[in-house]
Amino acid sequence: MSITGVTAETEAKAKALGVSAEFVFVQANGEQLRHVAEMVDAGQLAVTVAQTFSLDDVTTAFDISAQGRVRGKLVMKI
Repeated sequence: MSITGVTAETEAKAKALGVSAEFVFVQANGEQLRHVAEMVDAGQLAVTVAQTFSLDDVTTAFDISAQGRVRGKLVMKI
């Protein structure tokens, strides 16, 4: 595995598709999360929800996600 967390297999697949693959480390930051929430509340940032699933349908949601064709977020209602 490279220092970016991307494997040779992942890099090859990305290259074949004409895109790059990178691994990003993130750290939770309360101030940034509050800013994002303010942007959502102000209508400056929108999240597209593709589908909503109950916890009983987690397998279906996983299968749809694995297809790699989802435009938007898959949401699990717990």
